[in-house]
Amino acid sequence: MAQESEREQFDYTAYGDCSSLSSGRSLLGFNGEYYDDFLQGYMLGNGYRLLNGMRFNSPDSFAPFRVLNAYGYCNGDPVNYVDPSGHAPWWLFSPSSYFKMKGVFENVKRATKLINRTGLKNFKASAHPSDVARAIESKMQYVKRVGADLERIGAKEGSVTFFALGRKSKLGATAAEFSDAAERFKGRVKDLQVRHLGDHERYIKLRDHNAPILGEIYGLNSKIKYLNAQRQDGNKFDYDLSDRELRKVESERRIHNKPIDKEIYRLERKVSNLQKRLRSKV
Repeated sequence: MAQESEREQFDYTAYGDCSSLSSGRSLLGFNGEYYDDFLQGYMLGNGYRLLNGMRFNSPDSFAPFRVLNAYGYCNGDPVNYVDPSGHAPWWLFSPSSYFKMKGVFENVKRATKLINRTGLKNFKASAHPSDVARAIESKMQYVKRVGADLERIGAKEGSVTFFALGRKSKLGATAAEFSDAAERFKGRVKDLQVRHLGDHERYIKLRDHNAPILGEIYGLNSKIKYLNAQRQDGNKFDYDLSDRELRKVESERRIHNKPIDKEIYRLERKVSNLQKRLRSKV
């Protein structure tokens, strides 16, 4: 509100912006502070102010007002993300570096929980070891990526950002928990690979032993199927025959089928013997 000969009223946003302020008669702006029409903003305290967005870039302990919107960076969450002094040098402590670090450690915590509860299923023995290695590598990429991010953060130890975040996130304990979980996970993966390699070798031996036998069985079964198709069996037209004619037809069928049945029996015995040679394990 500004008082001259008559009262002027301005509507401000939560960040002190007022589109009609520069066109008004008053030189007083948000919270009674002087509004610079040329800069389109306020020169407050240390001046940590983003004039375009009408937001503070960092909390300013010298700002003329303490309560309302002391700062608006920290991803819009100043309660959880705090610049301890509000005057940290930007090359050591910037919003982007802080949020990157905090994002990494939140990801590390999630990764630790995920790794600890992830079950590893056995691969099929028929799967080639190179395919298994690729599948495992894809699982390990996530762990490696999180570990690499963690190493980059560790390289910044001693910075203001590291110090500020460390007080909130217990960096040492978080990193140690992840490291332990990652090592256990790597051990489980290694055991899985060794176990699968043994299973695959046994599978190859069984395949090499059984493949020619199965091929021979398949050929014999094809012959049996063909011979069965050559047999002559009774059909519905037999009801139209007289007893004498039916006895004659049945006698001819038996004569026709006898050598076929004999050959089928021989082949089936051979198949049975071959099946006994098949192995289910080495």
